[in-house]
Amino acid sequence: MTDDTRSEFDKGYQAGLMEAYNICDMWCKARLDRLEPNKQKAVRTEVDSARARLLHLLRYHLPAQHFPQAWK
Repeated sequence: MTDDTRSEFDKGYQAGLMEAYNICDMWCKARLDRLEPNKQKAVRTEVDSARARLLHLLRYHLPAQHFPQAWK
């Protein structure tokens, strides 16, 4: 295990970002699950695109060594 040299503020901030990452991912997946498979393709594409952008922006601020699940 590596030494965690992050400040308490950084730990809390990054934990909050990880929570936001999980909530965005969960909400987008739930929204996609509610859509009919062959209908609403524009909405499906929009949700997929928004999900990818949001998760990428949030993941950018999460160190991979402490949050490997976000970097899979």
